[in-house]
Amino acid sequence: MKTVRQPVILIYHRVTRLESDPHGIAVRPDRFRRQMELLVERRRPVTLSRAVDAVLDGTAEDGLAAVTFDDGYADNAGIALPVLEELGVPATVFAVSGSLGSGREFWWDELEALLLGSHPLPTGLRIRVGERNVAVTLPADEWSETVRRSTRGWSSRTPGSPPTARHGLYATLFDSLRGLSGEARGRALDELGRWAEWTPSTRETHRPLDAGGLARLAASGVVEIGAHTEHHPALSCLSRTRRWSEISDGRRRLEEMVGPVRHFAYPFGDSGGSRRLVRKAGFDAAFITTPKGARPPDRYRIPRTYVGDWDESEFARRILTSASA
Repeated sequence: MKTVRQPVILIYHRVTRLESDPHGIAVRPDRFRRQMELLVERRRPVTLSRAVDAVLDGTAEDGLAAVTFDDGYADNAGIALPVLEELGVPATVFAVSGSLGSGREFWWDELEALLLGSHPLPTGLRIRVGERNVAVTLPADEWSETVRRSTRGWSSRTPGSPPTARHGLYATLFDSLRGLSGEARGRALDELGRWAEWTPSTRETHRPLDAGGLARLAASGVVEIGAHTEHHPALSCLSRTRRWSEISDGRRRLEEMVGPVRHFAYPFGDSGGSRRLVRKAGFDAAFITTPKGARPPDRYRIPRTYVGDWDESEFARRILTSASA
C-alpha cells in the first residue's frame, strides 16, 4: 500500500531573532527561509482553504501543507512576506484586530519587558488580577544583568521550575492575564507599570502590524488575512456575550480594512466552548493549535502543528516525513 503523508497545517507566530522569547514563538529568519525551501522541495504548499478541504475530505493527495501565522506581528510583513513571495508559498495571517496600530506591544510582550528586562523592581507586589489575588516577594539580590543574560533563553515550554522569582511571577501573571477582557487586562498592566515605576514603550523588535503592514500582506497575492479575536483572551474564561464580541468585533474590524475574512484561529489554541459562536459569525473554518483534532474532522476544530526555531534536520524530522498509510 502506498504511504500518503496527510495534510499538515503549520503554525508560526514570528520570524525574527530575539534576545528573550519566553513562549518559544520566534523562528530566526535564516531558519525560516530554509524551512520554506524544504516545504517547497519536499511537500506541496497550498492555500489554507485547499488544506481544509483536504483534511475534511480525507484526500489521498500526498504531502499537502499550509502555512499560518498567529497574532499579527510586523515581522510577518517585513521579514516573512518577502520569503513567501519569492518562493511562492501561500500563507494565512491570523491578526488580533485590537493590536493593529495600537501603539502598544502585545500584552504578553509588555509583561516580558516589564518583568524580565533590566528595569529594577520593588521587592513586594500585591495585586488583584481579575478574580485572583497575586502576592509575591522578589529577592532584592536575585536579579542582576548577569542573571538576566544567563536566563534570557528561558521558555515557558521548557520543563521544570522557573529559574528566578521574576520568571515565576511572569508565568503567574501571564496565566492570570490571559483570561481577562481587553479592558481589564489593560488596567492590570497599567497598575503593574505604576508599581514598577515603568512606562511601556514599543520596541522595534516587538511591533504589531499596523494598517499599512496589514494592507501589504493582503495585497501580496500570497497571504490572506484571518481573524484571531479583538484582544487575544482565553475565550473559555469569558462570558458568552464577551466571547461573541471578541469573535464578531474582531472580524468586523479586519473586514473594514482588508475585505472578507473567512478563517478564524482560537487564541491559545483552545475553542473555549466557542465553536457555535464562530460558526454563527459566518467563518468558513476555525483552527486549534494541537496536532490532533476531533474525529471525524470538525470544520470548526481543525488541528495545526507548531513549528519552532528548528534547524533543517529537526524540521524535516517533525514536519516533512510524517505519514499515514
